[in-house]
Amino acid sequence: MDTTTPLVTAGNSKADAATNTAVLMLQNGLLSRQPRFDSIRKNEDMYNGVNPPALKGRSNIPFDSIVMGGFVDTLLSNIDEPVDLHFDRKREQDKLAADKITAVWQDQSSQNKAAWNDKIQDAKFLATLAGRGFLKLFMTSVPKFATDLETCDHYDMVTEPQGGPNLDKHLFKFQMNIFRTKQDMLSAADAGFYDKTQVRKFILASQDETVFKRNTDEFANKLNRYAAFGIDINANSYVGQTLYRLVEGVISYESKWYYIVFSYEAKTWLRFEPLEDVFEHAKDYPGRGPWVSFATHRHPFLFWNKAPADDVRPIAYTMKKVVNLTIDNLEKRNWDMKAYNPKIFNDPSQLLYRQDGLVRASLKNGEDINKGIFQFQTPDTTGITINLTQWLNAFLGQKTGITPDSMGASQSDRVGITVTNLQQTSKRMMLYNKNYRKALTDLGTMFDYGLYEHLNESVAVKIIGNDGVRWDEDVTHNDTVCEFSITVTSATEEDEKNAVVMAKKADGFKAIEANPALLGGLNGQWYLAERLKFIGYNDEQIRIALDKTNNADDILMAQCAQSIQDIVEGEQWVPLNRNATSAFVQKIVNFAQQSYPLYPVDEVAKMSIPEQKRYKKGLEVFDRLTKYAADHVPIMQANMKRKIVLDMASRPGGLMGPGGGTPQAGASGGAPAMAGAGSAANAPMPTAQPGAVPSPFQA
Repeated sequence: MDTTTPLVTAGNSKADAATNTAVLMLQNGLLSRQPRFDSIRKNEDMYNGVNPPALKGRSNIPFDSIVMGGFVDTLLSNIDEPVDLHFDRKREQDKLAADKITAVWQDQSSQNKAAWNDKIQDAKFLATLAGRGFLKLFMTSVPKFATDLETCDHYDMVTEPQGGPNLDKHLFKFQMNIFRTKQDMLSAADAGFYDKTQVRKFILASQDETVFKRNTDEFANKLNRYAAFGIDINANSYVGQTLYRLVEGVISYESKWYYIVFSYEAKTWLRFEPLEDVFEHAKDYPGRGPWVSFATHRHPFLFWNKAPADDVRPIAYTMKKVVNLTIDNLEKRNWDMKAYNPKIFNDPSQLLYRQDGLVRASLKNGEDINKGIFQFQTPDTTGITINLTQWLNAFLGQKTGITPDSMGASQSDRVGITVTNLQQTSKRMMLYNKNYRKALTDLGTMFDYGLYEHLNESVAVKIIGNDGVRWDEDVTHNDTVCEFSITVTSATEEDEKNAVVMAKKADGFKAIEANPALLGGLNGQWYLAERLKFIGYNDEQIRIALDKTNNADDILMAQCAQSIQDIVEGEQWVPLNRNATSAFVQKIVNFAQQSYPLYPVDEVAKMSIPEQKRYKKGLEVFDRLTKYAADHVPIMQANMKRKIVLDMASRPGGLMGPGGGTPQAGASGGAPAMAGAGSAANAPMPTAQPGAVPSPFQA
């Protein structure tokens, strides 16, 4: 590492002095980690098939890369499970807010947006080779709310040598090799992220382009990785403009945590702020920056711990050596050395193989030509090699859980044995998954705090409410104030848990249905709902199935949702729907009541002018929704009457009924009862009551 460049003059400011300290911290961290990174590079070279030189004439086929690649790829396939993260309420009243925050996470991390599960899997891939995986969460409200998750290269991460396994506790942590263009830095300065004076100072001091992106010690590891694929990024780095290399870090300086962005080469800072001013979560989690890290083999004192690939490398190398020695043995046996009698074969060049070649021999009377040549015999070691490689393969599977079955070359004759082996492998993989569960929980915590800090606008998300799946547009800053607990699950865990629960439920259903006394003592609706859930129906399907008055269909409900959205967005003319039913009207009422709760007037008086304006806007939308629902009541009644008449006409006896009399009472075509409102014909529509107005935090 280059340590000859002078530091900035100490004493100019706290930021300058902290930059001096940060540079020394970075140097110390790089030097301390290098021996471990030499081993990590061996793992990566073996996985990528980088073949070290061998003695001349010796076989050097990289069988070790096949072994390492098979192990790593099989390991990743067993832990390639999409991660589900849920924010759970700590108080009953926070359930809706928890559902909304979970929906925002699912929306931001979805496959059609940022594909966060793919980035988590990338971090796990790097962790199999290095023992450490890193993820970086980015959230901003400038120019609008946005989030992103980044997989960090372990070669770029530098930490305190004696910091221990918890990254938050390290007195310094850095991410190197962050490249920015001149315009990137100027734009960041205009936005207030970088100090304008320091940016200009850095650009002026950086006229010597050889200072940047050079093959220094801290950049060499990254260069070597690309070189393994024949790519020289140092000589072929043209992007049309100059790139400047920066370091982003969190340091403890004078017993206080700071966030710093600086140039190691120029020893110049661009951003230096208290950590709490940059990341809201740092107030409750001191020392935590934008990164989370997980270990494959957690060590109580070490941060750069061993990796799964470290266990495989010596076995893979041994298998490579054994197989190559066997190939050498085969070549020796095919081309064994020979001794010849010059009196019989006076021209040895004729002994070299030629097709249809003739060899001149000088023999005395009665002399045997076989005595003219002696062939040295090389013993056959193929059997030893087969036995040794089979033992090594079995040993590898026993110690790591990666067996021939899990790699796809099953040697088990029975399906049951194969399934058992895969389950054993899965358990070993779940052990690794648990090591990064906390990191994902930390990531969820940072996401929660980031929403509180940056969500200054409403975000539309898809959640499941009592009225089914719908789009909400009222996920606002007010929803992020609540405190949540975070649960991280995977599909495999959920399947295992559900299998156990389903088996217990099946036994319970049999026991209950075999005892009429038990069955008669249960709530029939609840029991039927549990039965439908056991079969596989979701909550919304069950709700519709149990509601005998529900006459909705997917198309009509989609049209209803569109009408609601048009009203919320302020469309002036929203046409009535001629196919309206009680479910159509109820959906509008439910949305209005859930999205625009009412508050007493004395609470409104305490609010700011902008909040009262939002109240007024919410009141207008609420009243317009309820009026729109009320306008559909006559249409709903007519449709219900028409449906009843058609149903009766299709029965035996037609409209006169089976006895030929008049239709039964109650079949007059009146609207079905709506929840909590009597019949729909005389049900009062919900309106803004005197002394109450909708919440300003909605819409």
